[in-house]
Amino acid sequence: MPFFPFPSAGGGGGLATTGGTLTGNLYMTAGAPVFTSSLAGFSGIRDVFVSGRYAYVTTFTGNQLAMVDISNPASPTMTSSIAGLANASHVFVSGRYAYVDTRVNNTTGVVAIVDVTNPNSLTLTSSIAAAFGQESIFVQGKYAYVAELGNDAFSVFDVSDPNTIKRLSTITVLSNCSAVFVSGRYAYVGFNNFAVIDVSNPNSLTLAGSLVINTNNWLLSSIYVSGRYAYCAQGAGSLVSIVDIRNPASPTLASSIVGMNGAQSIFLSGRYAYVTNNGGNQLAVLDVSNPTSPTLAGSIAGLSGAYGMALSGRYAYVGVNSGNQLAILNTTAVDIPNLSAGDIQTNTANFSEILQSETLMNRGGAYVGKDLYVEESIAARRFIQAGTVIVATAVASTITFSPAFRVTPYIALDFYQTGTITLANYGYTPSASSLVIVASAASTIAWMAVATNYY
Repeated sequence: MPFFPFPSAGGGGGLATTGGTLTGNLYMTAGAPVFTSSLAGFSGIRDVFVSGRYAYVTTFTGNQLAMVDISNPASPTMTSSIAGLANASHVFVSGRYAYVDTRVNNTTGVVAIVDVTNPNSLTLTSSIAAAFGQESIFVQGKYAYVAELGNDAFSVFDVSDPNTIKRLSTITVLSNCSAVFVSGRYAYVGFNNFAVIDVSNPNSLTLAGSLVINTNNWLLSSIYVSGRYAYCAQGAGSLVSIVDIRNPASPTLASSIVGMNGAQSIFLSGRYAYVTNNGGNQLAVLDVSNPTSPTLAGSIAGLSGAYGMALSGRYAYVGVNSGNQLAILNTTAVDIPNLSAGDIQTNTANFSEILQSETLMNRGGAYVGKDLYVEESIAARRFIQAGTVIVATAVASTITFSPAFRVTPYIALDFYQTGTITLANYGYTPSASSLVIVASAASTIAWMAVATNYY
C-alpha cells in the first residue's frame, strides 16, 4: 500500500470513504508536534537543511558542517563532518554541493562550497570572501543569493563553476540585511524591514518594492514564501508577520501574531507554519489557513535555544543551540496504520509536501504545494475529435482529423469505438491527419480520438 501524507486534510469538508476500511497509511497534521529522537554532539547548532535522507547541520561555535543520516528518524546517525568553517551560520544544499556562510573575523565572512557527494567524506571545493555577518543564503540554479548583514547588502554570486565563485552584483540599500528567500524573478529580503528585489538580471539588481513591517526596525531572522504570501519571523519582536506579495511593487501586511519569543526560523507545510522560538525554547505551530488571522495550533517546549529548523515529510528537524543537539519531531496528530478505500470523498485535499501513489485518479484537479514524485511518467489527456463512420465488411475506410494531430514518441493517440474494427495505420507516425480502419462486419461505428501526452 503506498504512503499518503495528508498534512493539510481536515477542516474543509471532511473525509468520507466508501467501499473500504482504514488499513493503510494516513497522516494528518494538527496540534502539537511529538518528540521522536535527538542526536547530541554538536557545538552551538545554528542551521539545519534537509535534502533526501540527510540533514545538514552547521555549528557556530564548532566551526563545522555535519551530515546526518535521517533515513530512520527514530535513530539518526552522523556520517561525517568538515571542520575549519569559522562560525558556520547558514547552509543551503543544491545538488552535490552545500553552500555555507561563515565568519572569519569581525570584518570578513566567507561563502564556502562543500562537496557532499560522499556522505562519509565531505570536502571543501572553494570559497569566496564576503562581508562580515552573512545571515542567510539561498541557491537557485547557478546563482547563490546572500544576505550580508555586516555590509547592509544583498548580493548575487555565480556558482555555475563550484571551483570559481564570482560575485555578480550587490545592492546596498538594506540596513542590517538578514534573510532571503528566492521565488521566480524576485528575492524576498529581510533587513530592518521587508524588501522585494528583482533578480531577473543577476548582474543588475533593482529594488521592486518594500514594506515597513514595524517601526522598531526589528530585523527579520527568517522568510518563507508560499503562494502569494511571505511569512516572516522577527526574533527581536517575538512575532511572525504575513506579507501579501501579490503585487511585488507594493507588498502589504496581511497580519502579525505576537508571542513568538525570539522567533528564529520559519517553515511552511500546507495550512501550518512551524516557527522555532529561541527565547521560548520551543517549536510553535501556527494555523495560517486564513493569512489575515493566524492562530496558534500547538507547540512543544523543552528545546533549549531552538534555532535553525527544516521540515521534510511529517518530521521537523530542529537545531537545539543551547542543548547542542539535533531534535527530530513528529508533526502529525493522526497516525492510522492503513487506509484502504474504494472511494475517498473530500471537498478539499491539499498535498503540501509529498504525494506518493501507485495510481492516482483525480477527475477535477489536484494541487500539490511542494513535491510530486512520479516514477514512470505524468500523462495528460485531451479530446481531439469524435464522429461516426459507415463501413463495409473488410473494406478500408478513412477517418480524417482536421486539423492534423502530431504524434511523437511522447504523445499517443487513443481510439475508442463501438463495434469490432482493425486499425490499419495506428501507431507512432510523424503526423496523424487520418486513421484507416477496417471493419470485420458492415456497421455504423461511433468513434472518438483522445490524445495522451507523456512527460
